[in-house]
Amino acid sequence: MERFFDVIIVGAGPAGSMAALILARSGRQSGHAGEGKTTRLKKCLRGLLHNTPVLNEAFPDFWQKAPLERHVHKKTLSFLTPSSSTDLVFETEAFEKTPCNGYTVMRPVFDRCWPERR
Repeated sequence: MERFFDVIIVGAGPAGSMAALILARSGRQSGHAGEGKTTRLKKCLRGLLHNTPVLNEAFPDFWQKAPLERHVHKKTLSFLTPSSSTDLVFETEAFEKTPCNGYTVMRPVFDRCWPERR
């Protein structure tokens, strides 16, 4: 059986899944391929799920329903060379206000909570 898609998305992580959802809601046919049958046990996005306008628009009640682990209260950007490093640390009281700037999530728990993804 032949199948045709408007878009093929490679990667079933949060970004690829959001792209597939937005395309589906706009009436497009998308093929969505991940690298395995189940999600990995690691924290997604290297431990950080950002609070973004796109996420808030797609899921208006996201921050009330999502299985969030911990909120992020400080961000550090490290610059590395083979012999040295320096860090840029960003802290603000705004990170403590709900909804917070970002949260950590566990992929197996997070992925099961969204019925639209099944």
